[in-house]
Amino acid sequence: ELLNRTSTNVYTEGTSPATGPRANGRFMAKTYDFVLLGGGAASVSAAETLRFEGAKGSVLLLSSETSAPYRHTYLSKQFLTGAISRERLLIHSGPYYRDQAIDLMLGVRLASLDAHKRRLSTDREGDIGFDKLLIATGTRAVRLIVPGSTLGGIYYLHSLEDATALRLAAQKAKHAVVSGGSFLGLEIATSLARMGLHVTLVEEIGGLLPQLANP
Repeated sequence: ELLNRTSTNVYTEGTSPATGPRANGRFMAKTYDFVLLGGGAASVSAAETLRFEGAKGSVLLLSSETSAPYRHTYLSKQFLTGAISRERLLIHSGPYYRDQAIDLMLGVRLASLDAHKRRLSTDREGDIGFDKLLIATGTRAVRLIVPGSTLGGIYYLHSLEDATALRLAAQKAKHAVVSGGSFLGLEIATSLARMGLHVTLVEEIGGLLPQLANP
């Protein structure tokens, strides 16, 4: 229900998906007591804690991804190999957010933030005011900057969309090269090998798991 949304979706208490107060086809500017930027586990955990500890104020979780919050750590393992479905990646189903009066605004990017005025501007849904703001947008994938890095057949794994594209490509491939010997790189290499691919792992530092090396 909450996957593959191509437009903004806001789930509000007592309303159905993709409905809410609108003016001229857009959600009217409003103010929330708590705005959580980012669609990952940190924002979901913050929303859960607010409700668990009795916070009665309005809560908005805003994410640039079009899918409801999901478990990112499963992307490189269970999801990539096809062991679990997209639906099982979800941290919570739609009813949870409605029951807890947590609004989800998906497929929306932050354009600017005015901390003094306690207001943020979005690319698609106008301005949103807030009393308290949590920024939990996570990291970005490191992109290759080498000749040929824009050619087809090069994939990154950071989002559900990335993992879906990589899984579809791997199902048709025989060989794969994984760049990076970190935990994530090793997990991806292992998953691809389990899918029957011959995998070559490349790491620029002379050893795997360089993050664990002594200073």
